[in-house]
Amino acid sequence: MLNPASDKPIDVTFPPDTPIKKIYQALCTASGINVIFDPQLKDDKFTIDLRNLTFQKALETTMRQAGHFYKVIDEKRRSSSRRTRSRTGRNTRTRS
Repeated sequence: MLNPASDKPIDVTFPPDTPIKKIYQALCTASGINVIFDPQLKDDKFTIDLRNLTFQKALETTMRQAGHFYKVIDEKRRSSSRRTRSRTGRNTRTRS
């Protein structure tokens, strides 16, 4: 099992059009982290290649590409939500 705080790079690729929840679940399962999805999170399909990245960087890269963010609940759990734009044009976070 991968330590989420590890600086050791990982190489992970996913087939084209993989559901984003499946990508998050694969990353989090490999590191022993539980992921809790916001009920409004759409399971969009993505193609992503995560090579020579730490777990943390891989997770952040995936989140950025999908327009999502996460919140650390404790050392073993993360909550994932979609970023939204407010009427002022600023990025806001949906509550999880």
